[in-house]
Order: sequence, then structure tokens, then C-alpha cells
Amino acid sequence: MKKGYTLIELILVVSVFLLITTLGIARFNEFNERQVVAQSADTFISNLRLIQAKALSGDKPDGCTTLTGYTVEFAFTNYTMYAQCDPEGIIDTTRVAVNLPANVNLNPPSGTVTYYSGGKGISSDQQVQIVGRSVTIPVVFAAGSITKLTPL
Repeated sequence: MKKGYTLIELILVVSVFLLITTLGIARFNEFNERQVVAQSADTFISNLRLIQAKALSGDKPDGCTTLTGYTVEFAFTNYTMYAQCDPEGIIDTTRVAVNLPANVNLNPPSGTVTYYSGGKGISSDQQVQIVGRSVTIPVVFAAGSITKLTPL
């Protein structure tokens, strides 16, 4: 009597192993993408709260006579934050551009919001979506709140 496995049994075991490995890699890639989008949304919210706090406190940068507020400009793959002063205009030394990771975008792809100094509110309530291939995270911001909604 011979001991061992037949070629058919070995091919079947290897095929099942490859199938399970392929499914595991696909699930890991989906998980990783969700984490990248969630981290991008958290960073976006953190930066908005920083801008909001600077505007509320009236934190004037060097070279600013009268602070109008802090503005965030949205583009498809990044956003830019800066101080606006009167009469100087935009203070370039405060300009900070944040690039989103690959395959993560902002929707709508363009827009601007300004948090006015001294608690005078916001230019307009906004909803921006942080979009990945398989997950979308809406972020709603208004004068007094910034909220990350349940992913779509």
C-alpha cells in the first residue's frame, strides 16, 4: 500500500489556499482604503477646527492690521488655508496647502469657506465629502459645529 497524496488532492488544496489568500488580500485592501479615507477626514476636520478656533480668538498673524477671518479653499485633491486681513488681503505666510492621499478626493471639487474673526460666523454652511473608491465620508460644517457623518 502506497502512502502519500495524489496530484489531484494537491492541486485541490493549493487552489483552496490561493482562493482564501486572494479573498483575504482583497478585504485587506478595502480595509486599508477605508482607513486612509477616514484618516483624511479626521485630518480635514482637525484643520477646520484649528481655523475656526483661530478665527474665534481673533488670532492675528504677523503683518495683519485687522483680521477679517480665516479662509479654506477646496480643490479636487487638496485644500488651502490662510488668513485674510484688512487692508493687507491674504497673508501669504499663513498659507498652508494640504494634499490628500492618492485616490482620495473632495466633493464638490471646488469651493471656499471663511470663518470670520471674533465669532461673526461663517461665510456659508457647507457639506464636503471625502471620497475614496469604496467609501465616502460627508463632513458638514457651520458657524458653531463641524460634524463627520456616517460613511456612505
